[in-house]
Amino acid sequence: MNSILEEAKKDFELFHNDYKKYKEKVDNLSTLFKLKSKAKLRNDYLPTYFVGNFEDKNYKYVLFGINPGFSEKQNPIEESWKKSSWEDYLNFIKNFFILFKENKMKSPYYKKLSNLFSGLDNIELNNYPEIYEYYQKHVINIEMIPYHSSRFRAINYLTDQQKSYLINRFKSNINFLEKLNVKLIIFNGKLFYLLLIKDNLIHFNK
Repeated sequence: MNSILEEAKKDFELFHNDYKKYKEKVDNLSTLFKLKSKAKLRNDYLPTYFVGNFEDKNYKYVLFGINPGFSEKQNPIEESWKKSSWEDYLNFIKNFFILFKENKMKSPYYKKLSNLFSGLDNIELNNYPEIYEYYQKHVINIEMIPYHSSRFRAINYLTDQQKSYLINRFKSNINFLEKLNVKLIIFNGKLFYLLLIKDNLIHFNK
């Protein structure tokens, strides 16, 4: 099974070497999940499979999301950090939170979640620089669908094709996490209720 780093590299190369096929791939995925308008996946931006420093030995909290959001203000900046070369893309992944800190970027999502990590580790996380420093050491954020969109439509039922795609992505992500010092996995979104509980499609190895 390919690692998510290998998947990301294939997409990076496809984006630069055969954009027509990359666009077709992303558009087909939008069709698969019936995503339209602002929910449609952005085929003009590189994907973000995950962010976080996966090379150090610090314990990790892992956030599982559905797909990365899109901001007209911030995403062009992020794209400039990762688009030029694969080395730049890797640096973006590994140093995502440091880049946000250095460029004084704000994220209501990560700011809100800092309250959770404050409670879990019994520490104070009061401002953005401090929050990003903590995240750089201890947080990995993984997306089930790695392509950006401004929103994602509510899903109450999964087709067989949707299930197949999501199960493969989930397994690839979990395989990647086996190499890390994972302390806790946190699932965010109704999609995971469908996969893990309602349809009981995914099981963890004990």
